[in-house]
Amino acid sequence: MIDAIKRTQLQRKGLSCGKKRREQNQSAFVSTLRYSPLVRSLVYAAFLGGFLVLVLGRTKEVSVFFGEPAKIVVVSLLLMVIAVIQQQVAHRDHFRKNSLQCLIFGLIFLQVALIRVLDWVVEVNGLQDSFNLLLMPFALAPMTLTILLGRNQGLFAVMFGSLLGCLLVPVGTLFVFLISSLFVGLLGVYITQNARKRGRVVQAGFYSGLAAVSLFILLGVLAPFKLSDLTSAEWQIVGVQVLCGIVTGIFSGMLVGGCLPFLESGFGVTTDIGWVEL
Repeated sequence: MIDAIKRTQLQRKGLSCGKKRREQNQSAFVSTLRYSPLVRSLVYAAFLGGFLVLVLGRTKEVSVFFGEPAKIVVVSLLLMVIAVIQQQVAHRDHFRKNSLQCLIFGLIFLQVALIRVLDWVVEVNGLQDSFNLLLMPFALAPMTLTILLGRNQGLFAVMFGSLLGCLLVPVGTLFVFLISSLFVGLLGVYITQNARKRGRVVQAGFYSGLAAVSLFILLGVLAPFKLSDLTSAEWQIVGVQVLCGIVTGIFSGMLVGGCLPFLESGFGVTTDIGWVEL
């Protein structure tokens, strides 16, 4: 009643429009979903369970710990514990909000799951094993989390996603995968940490794809033969591989930029890009 009288007085003086901002009443159930440690534990359990399904469902015997499910469970559990502790110690504000924890681990799980998906796509289409790495969006989760929650969460995605991915790739490409994931992911975080426009995100994707292709050439993944001795058919293969790597980076940037409005509204986060576009 008193607030209504004050608003009326301010309206007469021309200092108020007479309208009141709508207040969102937060029920006890919604508050529990947002801040309950039990719900947070369920998010972690779902992530760990989904990841174990991915790892234990591998069919290639050249993968790490293949045929040793006990070791896989122990290593995965240890990595999960380390990740949770790191979130609690270094990101307290984000750790308390279950929605943000769901966002962080959901994006990392998406990137890790793409390893299995791409492995299946390459195998079904009879492509060379190098396409497993060329088509992998290493900077997808790091760039998204950097824009939404800051570069520290982007760095967390780089480190945690790289370690988890090591359990899914063949032993022969494990070192190349780890170096590529760390380098390309860190590059994506560095470029997008101060992004103000969506074009900057696409640009970051392009640079990430270009960096990945350059790294694969240096490590002998893209062209394990001498470039001077290539035939025309082999040059075509190299061209397709380079194009795939760069297009993957550009597509990653476009996907991140396109999904930002939905992620912002869905998880209640406002980015610098969102402020500029208001």
